Amino acid sequence: MPACAITYRRSSEAGGSYGLKASVTWEVDWTGSGDTGGDLPDGVFETTYDVTVQEIQTVVR
Repeated sequence: MPACAITYRRSSEAGGSYGLKASVTWEVDWTGSGDTGGDLPDGVFETTYDVTVQEIQTVVR
């Protein structure tokens, strides 16, 4: 399973939802001419979203 995959084992209750929180963090550095450069503060993006799961699919082998 990919690192970013999400598995819901049950559907949402009638009218309900699952809370999903996702975030991305990246490290930033720079290099310039004349041996200049340095680190910048980490970049962070984060958001939340309500996900309604209406149906669950199952594969039985």
